[in-house]
Amino acid sequence: MANADRPGGPSRWQEMREAAPTLAAQCQELDPDGIVVYLFSTRSKRYEKVVAREIEDIFRENQLFGLTDTADVP
Repeated sequence: MANADRPGGPSRWQEMREAAPTLAAQCQELDPDGIVVYLFSTRSKRYEKVVAREIEDIFRENQLFGLTDTADVP
């Protein structure tokens, strides 16, 4: 996730960080009480009832590290 997919381009983490607020806002139109957001790497973390304005805070609180361990996501 920390590596850029294109030379000189943003990392996948950065691309998701930029796209997630827009996606969350669109989801919020259908689910106004918020969405469930999972971040996972060496450990997974679940956020409940997240609204679009909180997405940047989630990315700011979490740093990219470890493996993409999807088997551990509840």
